[in-house]
Amino acid sequence: MTSINKLALGLLLAGAMAMGGCGGDTYPDEISLEDAPRLITEAFKDEKDASVKAMAGQVSQLIKVKNYTAAHGTIAQLLSVPSLASGQRSLLSGAMMTVAENLNKAAEQG
Repeated sequence: MTSINKLALGLLLAGAMAMGGCGGDTYPDEISLEDAPRLITEAFKDEKDASVKAMAGQVSQLIKVKNYTAAHGTIAQLLSVPSLASGQRSLLSGAMMTVAENLNKAAEQG
């Protein structure tokens, strides 16, 4: 397993555990890379915290330009914000899973 695979898997597992707790039964819905920018923008359009809103916008842009490594890291940062609504957190968790899967596929292909 390459170091990128290990990193992506580790971040995915850490994000999943942080979102649902270690023993949670629910998992976020996975979203497509095509839908993620629009859904994230919509979910954060009324966000009062300017830095959180800016980070969400950055995630949307990074996914649009296919910079999945940076998007993954920024999603992880956003998920650490305690004030996120549960819908925002679930959406970001789904986006993180999709981005991580894409990173794993890219690493496998070289």
